Amino acid sequence: MPLSYVWTLIWWFVCDNLGFLPKKTERKLYILYMCMIAGGLFMIFFPFDNLLAGSTNRFVLFMNGLKGISCASAIKILGTNIMFNGWVGARNIFWRKKLIPKFGRYKYSLYCDAIPKVIMVFVLGWAPFYNVGTYSEVDRVWIANLLFAVYNVFGFLNNMETCTQNISPNVRERIFVRSYPIKLSHIFYSIFNMILPIIIGKLKYKWEDIALFKWVIPISFLVFVVLTLVFAGRVKERIPQPPLEKKVQINFWDGMFGVMRNRYYWIYTVVGLLDSLGNGMLVFTTVLYLYTFRLSGAAYSIIVALVSFAGTPPDLFTPYFIKRFTYKQIMVFFQYSRAIGYSIIVCVYWFFGENLMLCGIVSVIMLFIMEMFKTVPTAVNHDMEIRIAHLPRHRLQRNASRTV
Repeated sequence: MPLSYVWTLIWWFVCDNLGFLPKKTERKLYILYMCMIAGGLFMIFFPFDNLLAGSTNRFVLFMNGLKGISCASAIKILGTNIMFNGWVGARNIFWRKKLIPKFGRYKYSLYCDAIPKVIMVFVLGWAPFYNVGTYSEVDRVWIANLLFAVYNVFGFLNNMETCTQNISPNVRERIFVRSYPIKLSHIFYSIFNMILPIIIGKLKYKWEDIALFKWVIPISFLVFVVLTLVFAGRVKERIPQPPLEKKVQINFWDGMFGVMRNRYYWIYTVVGLLDSLGNGMLVFTTVLYLYTFRLSGAAYSIIVALVSFAGTPPDLFTPYFIKRFTYKQIMVFFQYSRAIGYSIIVCVYWFFGENLMLCGIVSVIMLFIMEMFKTVPTAVNHDMEIRIAHLPRHRLQRNASRTV
């Protein structure tokens, strides 16, 4: 985690300048990233198993005693992290500089990530390490970590929805677009979410069937990648930043201290650190639907669709709520509602844990209610992130242009 904050500072600097850096700075960053990639690959493929075999070091013995990991595989996992950050950093400079002038600041990554992302989706489904007899558990863990790291190099995120969330410097216009056009576009996504579990329910082993990862997910992903690229060209970016031709170079230290002076970034960082304490925990709905109820097929689709739909009607009234209440009031209410909702669930489980039917019904009802209270704060949170991330950059560039 400490290393990630170092890479993040450099990432901010590159993003502030949209990948257009002075030649000397760009060369230095490329050298740094290439060294990271080389170092990471060395840690991944060097046979540390032979080197550490028979070691009596306490730390090595402790690591080798853990399930699913050894000291050698831990070095490979650390090397994967270093290689990943170097690769992502180098791509960030290269593709921003090449594609942003043509495709825009958000959509550019769709075009450089689409093909490699599709390849990785198929690789994850067809990789031979699923054969338990061929690879040990330790090897499967670090190989899976490596494959998913490479998979995550290619973001292919929901960039078009990001365009709509950043569509205007006017708060009312952003919220209007966020509440109506985007919500209507989610109808197709909701329909797909209902159809896919029904298909999975027809498989022999349902969610655990390898055919899900070999055929259903890759083919579905490929179809939606094609649709995304077809319609991406029709989306026009309108963001609260100066046009590319008026872009002013931002110094690394100016950009870094500009961020450091933003107290909201500090709040987000502290919240992120606290939230990271829960990393590795399964989502409550996953435990409830898949492991407790053992749902699949139509039953899974109906409950998920019902809970998801609960947030749609309140979201249509987001512009009204934002006029009536402050952002702070909305977010405080949201946190209270989550605390009360999960407290009720915990109490029911604590006192009536043997009555699975009652616990399940209460869980679904509380999830439905909490989803109703979630969508408006989600829109507010998106708008706060825009104000924190983009508008200060705009002011920073405006101040930099005044000093030129």
